Amino acid sequence: MSSAAPNLTGAEPPPLPPASLFARGLARVRPYIPGRGWLIFLGTLGGVSALFEYDRREKRRALAALAVRASVVATQPVHFHQRLRHVLVLLAPDQFARSCFDDFVKPVFDAGALDYTVVDAADAVALRRAVADRLWTGRDELAAAQQHDQQQRTAAAAASPWSPARWFARAPAPEHPVERLLRDAAKVYRPEDALVAVGPEAWDAVLAGIHDGVAGPRPPSVPAVADDSAAANGPTDASGPSAFDAFDAAAAEAATAAPPGLPPGMELPPLAYIPSSDLTGWSYVPRRIYKWFSHRVAMRSVGEEALKVVLEGRREFQPESDPALADTDRRPAKEPRNTASSREQLDPITAASLTVYC
Repeated sequence: MSSAAPNLTGAEPPPLPPASLFARGLARVRPYIPGRGWLIFLGTLGGVSALFEYDRREKRRALAALAVRASVVATQPVHFHQRLRHVLVLLAPDQFARSCFDDFVKPVFDAGALDYTVVDAADAVALRRAVADRLWTGRDELAAAQQHDQQQRTAAAAASPWSPARWFARAPAPEHPVERLLRDAAKVYRPEDALVAVGPEAWDAVLAGIHDGVAGPRPPSVPAVADDSAAANGPTDASGPSAFDAFDAAAAEAATAAPPGLPPGMELPPLAYIPSSDLTGWSYVPRRIYKWFSHRVAMRSVGEEALKVVLEGRREFQPESDPALADTDRRPAKEPRNTASSREQLDPITAASLTVYC
């Protein structure tokens, strides 16, 4: 058993060095330092908050850059009788298409002062009907205008050459600007009004609706509607595939009653696809979490596609690749119903008449 060595000299042991200022301060705050669990919780919360705030800040910067580029169109002067370009936006029947439009597309359209109408239908057949109804309206207006011109030419040719009205005929007066303004305002279909699809099902519905509108006139079983929203929200069969079958049967019946193809003098509207994925389901929870922290990435990619619509750059429709623009955003377990065949029904003449924003 060992013991401490005795102090034979009788001198006192040297005093301990005084504690430093840091040590004294640490001793005072030590009871208030959180434990390991609290440090993990506060560190995780701070990291998540920092990532969220960084993402939102970068999203605002990306939106500001896109808004500056879109403001070039918004600041262009417009004549008093000039009609603004109108865009029909068709949303896929899922909640993510609506959030994609509200978060990334709508701010760019508003920065470019673009006039648009949003069609948010319950299923894809309603979107298909909205597109087809727009083209059928254009066919009806073109047929009415051609019939009116033909009646005027027939009346002029039927006049007797011995009529005094033909002896002292004067040159027709130029059209009054107000009359031209009223005549243009009465038109519903305008080829410069674009069709913008948000989501894969909306893109397939647009191509199928174009096929139906080009194949023939409006079917007798499909009544005309006042606007695009009414066409999308009209009465449809809620049983899913039967609604597609009924609409296909009505469109095919109308196509056999008239020669297929576009009427002479009719143009098709330009198209645009906005990428959007349906992330419904437990298997897509990791992608939804990643999306919550990557709004800046979506703002740059989706915002660029929306900016193409604002700037109006166009290219020809490529029938080999453009129908598959939405394949990268399509869900493998949720293929569109009865739309794959419609994607391949665009004839070469119709495809050559289409343009896509680029």
